[in-house]
Formats: sequence, structure tokens, C-alpha cells
Amino acid sequence: PLEVVVVDDCSTDNTLAIVRSLNDPRVVCLSTGRNSGVAAARNVGVRAARFDWLAFNDQDDVWCPDRLEKQVALLRQVTGAIGVAGGAVRLAADGRSAWTGRFLGFRWTPTLDLKLSDPPFYDPIRDGVSYLQTLIIARPIALCAGGFNEGLPLADDVDFAMKCARLGRMCWLAEPVFLYRLGHHNQTAPSVAKADTFIAAQAYVYAAHAARMAGEPEPDVGAFMKAYRPSQSQYTDFEMRQKIRYINTVWVYKGLWQAVLAGVKVFLGHPWLFSRHLSERVRYWMRRAG
Repeated sequence: PLEVVVVDDCSTDNTLAIVRSLNDPRVVCLSTGRNSGVAAARNVGVRAARFDWLAFNDQDDVWCPDRLEKQVALLRQVTGAIGVAGGAVRLAADGRSAWTGRFLGFRWTPTLDLKLSDPPFYDPIRDGVSYLQTLIIARPIALCAGGFNEGLPLADDVDFAMKCARLGRMCWLAEPVFLYRLGHHNQTAPSVAKADTFIAAQAYVYAAHAARMAGEPEPDVGAFMKAYRPSQSQYTDFEMRQKIRYINTVWVYKGLWQAVLAGVKVFLGHPWLFSRHLSERVRYWMRRAG
């Protein structure tokens, strides 16, 4: 059985009327009643869902047509798996994409994939965080994990994946399962994301995970976010990631060679940022290795 739960968080684009006009019993349309944020909207959908497995999507992203078929097949193969995630590729805001490379007659499309420590099993803590839109998770696990933290302004999806991972093993489909629409409208875009909020939210996710592992209560979100003071290295890492995001955005909209040109301009304009970021990355990997 298949069900589509659409949660409208007080949008202004006539979403409710459009979805209800479909008149399809498999499509359930709900409203949060007031603008509550993405975590609250996701929780409304999780609670309302009637079937055993949940798959997520945001309003601007696109699933690959065979995504459910392939990921469900993998779930059936991996005994005891509580969920499955996968790779992604990027899409422009207008539905097109130049997210490809061409060189000497060869053409490729980079996949946002992860190197797993124990394939086919996926651990968001050890292997890195995947997009929520790639995840299929057992509904009882999502409920047992407590759903999404509505106090977090960002990274509620990362927190959710980490909570679920403590309750069982997830697996990974090593191919794209959705298209991420990259643009200046995203919450994590350079023109939208604020460094202090972004860094503090990420820090909270790992602090909450550490507390859960130690059997201690999670920190209060509001108090943690207010008190947290990022280090200079965290500011450097944030700024560097935003520069890389800008270069990737140019790639999606204008192609690889325009992105290379944008990267050169960014490097020439901020050589200290690249050198500092590189030195910090080297020290980080040396600490992990030794």
C-alpha cells in the first residue's frame, strides 16, 4: 500500500487547494494551522502516516522515479535493517542542471555519495550525514526516536538520523535516489544561513548525541543555542563551506568550467581562507589517524 502525506506549513502558493483537487484517496493533505517550521511539519506527517515505512521529501526536491523500488528491494535483502539511505545529485531552481563534467569526450555526473565503514550498512555518525530526502525509515523507529526536534532552527534532520541510528542498523543504496534543488533559497545558502545559528545547531546535534550515548538528558536547545560561542576555526570552516557551496551552485547553473573559473576567483580573493582551512583539515585527519 502507498500513501502520500502532504503537510502544508501555511504556504502562500495555494498548496492545499491544489493537492485537495487531486481527489485521490491515497493523498492525505494536512495543515499545521500556523507557520511552525520544517521540523514541526515533518512530525505532523510522521504521526499521521498509517503505514510501516516513511520516506521524506521537501517541497522543492525531486525523487528519482525508481527510488522506492530499489531501496525497498535492498531493505528486503538486508535482514533486520531499520532503514535505508542513498546518494543524490544536484538540480537547479528552474528544474534543469549543468551538474555534469565533460573532458576529452567523456561525460560524467558526480554523485553525492558516502564511503561506508561497514558496507552495506550506513552509520550517520561514522560515515557522515546523508540528506533526509534519501532516507526510508521504519515508522516505529521514527516514533521511538522522538521524531524531529522542533526547537532546532537547522539540522533537525541530522539529529533525527543520529537518533534513529542508535535504535538499529541502516543500509545504503550506492546510487542517486533524489535530486537536491540547489539555489539561493535554501536554508543553508550563503545568503540565508547565519554563521552563529548554523554552527550552534550543528554543535547541539553532536552534544545531544554525546549525552544520549552517556545516558544523560539532552541539553536544552534554547539555552544551548543562546550560550554557544563558536571558535575561530569553526567560523573558518563555515565560511569555507559556504564558498564551496557557491562554487557548486555556479556548476549546477552554468556548468563545470564556469565553476572552475568561480573557484579560481574565490581562491585569489581569499587565499588565507583556503590555506587556513587546508591546514585545519590536515591537523584534523592527523588527530584521527594517531
